[in-house]
Amino acid sequence: MKNYFNSSDFEKAFQLICINPYEAKLKFEKYIDNYPKDYYTMCFYSNVLLTLNDVVGAKEILEKSLVLSQSDKKFQKNERKLNFYEVAYVFSKLSILIREKKFNFEKTYATS
Repeated sequence: MKNYFNSSDFEKAFQLICINPYEAKLKFEKYIDNYPKDYYTMCFYSNVLLTLNDVVGAKEILEKSLVLSQSDKKFQKNERKLNFYEVAYVFSKLSILIREKKFNFEKTYATS
């Protein structure tokens, strides 16, 4: 079993998001079971859960991705993968905060 990534499997799940988000959720769950060190996809999956209004699940998988990525020494040494993950993490975290109404974009970036 590969731990990090499979573009074909990811693409199959990705294509379902607009057509059938619930089916995409199931595909991503299976994908994450098969590729447990694909932390980027965990962030992406958290956004699929938000699409399905599962804020608690989105928060849980995002936190899991953070804990696992921080304990993966090999991953932490790969600056390119780490930077890519961090962008995905911040985007997902902001999406959750906005959904929970804990971040007000207009207030934060208002110009006067």
